[in-house]
Amino acid sequence: MSVASNLAFMLALLGVGASLVLDGVSIDYPTVGAVTGTKLLAMPSIAFAVFSALGGSPSTVRAGAVMFTMPTAASTFVYASALGGDDGLASVNVFATTVASAGTLLPVLWLVCP
Repeated sequence: MSVASNLAFMLALLGVGASLVLDGVSIDYPTVGAVTGTKLLAMPSIAFAVFSALGGSPSTVRAGAVMFTMPTAASTFVYASALGGDDGLASVNVFATTVASAGTLLPVLWLVCP
């Protein structure tokens, strides 16, 4: 059963990845920059502060900060497409946060993990 579920998961990722399109999309650079900065810089900082202020254990604070440093999920593109949102903007945001997270995830891990 686990082999079938793993194959289904890989096919779903492939399907979502194949539907993400950057060609022909007019990129709103200020919006994409604001989303990327908020997602990868502000959210981990806020999460770290909130989890620390609420007295979370060190492992909870670390997990929260790292979780909020992860790129935007591809499911946002699926939701935007299904619910009539701007799927082009969602696609670009998924791409931008994924690429930029390569530069932000390691420093956050260095900061929060001893």
